[in-house]
Amino acid sequence: MQWMERSKALSKFKIVFIVLLVVGVAGAAGYFAAVQYQQLRVVMQQRQDQKDAETRAKIEAREQKELAENAERWKVRAEADKKAGTAENPDQVIRGLTADMKMEQTGDGGTRYAYEMPTEDGIYLQPYIIQNGNSVQLYITVSHLGQRPMGFHGIVVQTSKKEAYQIEAAVPVETYDRKEGGIIETFDQPADAYALRAMREVAYGLGGKIFMAGVSGSNDDRGIAAREAMEIKDMVDLYDILSGRKKSIDEGDSSPDQ
Repeated sequence: MQWMERSKALSKFKIVFIVLLVVGVAGAAGYFAAVQYQQLRVVMQQRQDQKDAETRAKIEAREQKELAENAERWKVRAEADKKAGTAENPDQVIRGLTADMKMEQTGDGGTRYAYEMPTEDGIYLQPYIIQNGNSVQLYITVSHLGQRPMGFHGIVVQTSKKEAYQIEAAVPVETYDRKEGGIIETFDQPADAYALRAMREVAYGLGGKIFMAGVSGSNDDRGIAAREAMEIKDMVDLYDILSGRKKSIDEGDSSPDQ
């Protein structure tokens, strides 16, 4: 009898030992798997950051090339218009573009060109310009209007099945209460070549889609309305004219790839 009890005790000990051994091995394997996964994520993020940097560099180089090519075309066109007596009045063009914009004086004597802020819930991309003498800077206001904060930090602008531009906050996102109820999460920053490219695509196609970055299937995802696309187009045209990139709004009707 004692032998049977000792045998049962040893069997129970073996079972416990085996269970502990399995758990220990599985735990170690799980730990190393987690470490490898984290290392993989770091490597993938580095590759993505490098890819984004290369994409931005290509866009910047393309912008500079287009600027040089446009400058040569404008010179030829200006000479032809002068000979034909059909040159446009730049002031008249600017007055047409700014007819529906708000123009405000800045504290240092500059002029701010902007459209009215939206009031309905959604996510928005709104460019605006500050001109001070010969200095012309294009900015963007990126906003989420909703009933509660969403951890908003940027948007994705999709202009075609293949083209999508992610615009992330490079400055702290600010959150305010709205008079109508709800909140607004927003950030303002200079428009880099990447953001400008996205807006040129919207202007060219007069449409697109806008998504909240990092949120899958947000209720705020929507199509860019024709009015919004036209406002973006007018602001980009005004920026190009004020900064000397072009002389006529007609030159903005070509594809951004040309």
